[in-house]
Amino acid sequence: MFEFIGFVLVIVIGWVILKGVFSGATKGHMLRSIDHANTLGVPYDFAKKMIQNREVMKTSVAHMAKLNSDFRAKDVYVQYGEAISMLYQGYLMEKEKEK
Repeated sequence: MFEFIGFVLVIVIGWVILKGVFSGATKGHMLRSIDHANTLGVPYDFAKKMIQNREVMKTSVAHMAKLNSDFRAKDVYVQYGEAISMLYQGYLMEKEKEK
């Protein structure tokens, strides 16, 4: 009985540790993507809003990969940063059309 409880406890602790590691890696990746987008001239608030919308980001990265065959060879945070930059340029163009 104690062996079973120990086994379950080890699994739970392992799960919590792995979940924390993956969560931290994801958050770090998002921050690097936002920082790269900032270096391309995108405001922080816009970049943060876009990176949180996973469907828009997946679609944007896939679209940019179709346009440029070397795009997939770049680091993932660079891909996401450039996708955010493309979305921001589209946002600015829409604002110009409204005027």
